[in-house]
Amino acid sequence: MQQKGLQLNNQTREPNIFTIITIILFLLSVIVVNLQAKETYPDVCANNIVSVYDGDTIKVDINSYPDVIGKGVSIRVANIDTPELRGAKCELEKGLGLLARDFAIVFMNRCNHIMLRNVQRDKYFRLVAEVHCENQSLGDELIKVNLAYPYTGGTKQSWCN
Repeated sequence: MQQKGLQLNNQTREPNIFTIITIILFLLSVIVVNLQAKETYPDVCANNIVSVYDGDTIKVDINSYPDVIGKGVSIRVANIDTPELRGAKCELEKGLGLLARDFAIVFMNRCNHIMLRNVQRDKYFRLVAEVHCENQSLGDELIKVNLAYPYTGGTKQSWCN
């Protein structure tokens, strides 16, 4: 005769559906928490500005990394949203986007040392970092001159109002 179920202290016991569902939900919650946890990488010095796409997207060279991953690295500036250049929803947004880009270029060109702090990957696997020049934050400076909004996710504010 074949026994069914779990063997506990020489007794056979059928697992009930509640126990199975509880175990599955627990395992799923562990997986979800691990997927949502953002790993923060060490601060790194960017040695060269390759380009400034707009106010919140730059490309840099990081000489301390191998060329295959350290050359022309695209960085999204953390905690801000600037007006779009491509895909602007109105002429005002496009004009502000050009100003934000130009501000970022001037900011970056005056730097002796560009530090990327609190480096993480976002949900699209892009690198996101606070960009600092001589201990000033590019994001904070863009916010001060009204060329960026604080942004930590969710719905973005419109630049066309």
